[in-house]
This record gives sequence, C-alpha cells and structure tokens, in this order.
Amino acid sequence: MKRLDHFAAHIPLSSVLLFYLSVAALAQIISSSIVGSVTDATGAVVPRVSISVTNESTGIARQASSDESGGFVMPQLQPGNYRLAATAPGFRRYEVSSISLLVDQTLRVDVHLTLGDVAEQIEVAARGAQIESETSSRTGH
Repeated sequence: MKRLDHFAAHIPLSSVLLFYLSVAALAQIISSSIVGSVTDATGAVVPRVSISVTNESTGIARQASSDESGGFVMPQLQPGNYRLAATAPGFRRYEVSSISLLVDQTLRVDVHLTLGDVAEQIEVAARGAQIESETSSRTGH
C-alpha cells in the first residue's frame, strides 16, 4: 500500500511536467503565411489558378490553387525569402521574387494576370516596405 501511495504522489508532478512540455511544443508551430487574390487585367477574379510558393534558400516548394473567388492561402511557412508563381491557361505566367516572410507574419501578395501566350512571363521583384494588410503592420527592407 505504501508503494501505491508513493506512485500516486508523483502523478500530479508528472501531469504538470507534461502540460509544460505540451505548451512548449505548441509554441514551435510555424504560423507565417502568404495570402492573396488572383485577378485579370479587368479586375475580375480568376479561379483555379495554380499557385506555387518556393523558399529561395531551401528550394522547398508548396502548391495550391485559387478558389472560386480567386483567393488563395499558403499557411504554415517557414520565415525566409520566397518566390511566388501563378499559372493559368490563356494567361502569361506571373512571378514575384524576393518576398520576405517574417516569423508569425501573414503577408498579402495579390496576383494580377494578363492575357497572353503561356510561354510569356511577367516577373516582379518585391522591394521596399511591405504592408501587412491582414494585421495592419508594416515591415521595411
């Protein structure tokens, strides 16, 4: 019986330790993301556009498609510099490079497609201050 009491006395300590380890693990979750919408030259939304986001340092790429309202979300990205590319039939390839994503940042990158041959490409380099319209903050370069 004494052995059981000794074991029971350590259960609360084990529970507290497990709780703190769980909280520490949750703090490590990456929550940076890139969001945006895709429109054409007239301002109309373009659904089902293939979106690719590539970390320029690691080369790791993530894929998504714009939804029926032209919106897209790339969640849980590591902080770093990214390249975003958008392709759709009948439109020129759109590419933005040097997108700087910080820790716990939601950055808006809107895509503006123009009609043209798929082999044609529009490339934009991100520069200057970036407005975080999702969180009303400003970042500078």
